[in-house]
Amino acid sequence: MSNSRPTAEQLHKKYQSAIQSYARQLADPLLRLDFLQEADPFFRRCALGVWCWGGPITETHVALYNGIYAPDSQPPRALYFEVASGAMAAPTFQPPGFFRPGSWRQSEALRSVHPALSGAPDPLRRCRR
Repeated sequence: MSNSRPTAEQLHKKYQSAIQSYARQLADPLLRLDFLQEADPFFRRCALGVWCWGGPITETHVALYNGIYAPDSQPPRALYFEVASGAMAAPTFQPPGFFRPGSWRQSEALRSVHPALSGAPDPLRRCRR
């Protein structure tokens, strides 16, 4: 396995592929729309949250941040100071809106995939403290 880090272009291609693959699995069009609208901001916040605990923010971080966008979305055009200050002010982790445990859309999607799972416990319960 290589120690080289992915370029912004490689990250963008992998991100687009993953977002498209996941969205195709969502049978409910409203849930799919929620996911596609909320995924980019959520994953950008995740990146900032990780980077706030790392070393200094570099231009590479800015390029990677600007590579996090879905196929039908406009790419962000964040500048260095926006990414650096965003990392410094990164909020604590919050689950994205499209994955609110107990939401009626998630319950419906779960029921459509597997009826026996409709009463499944909250998947984030074990992560909360």
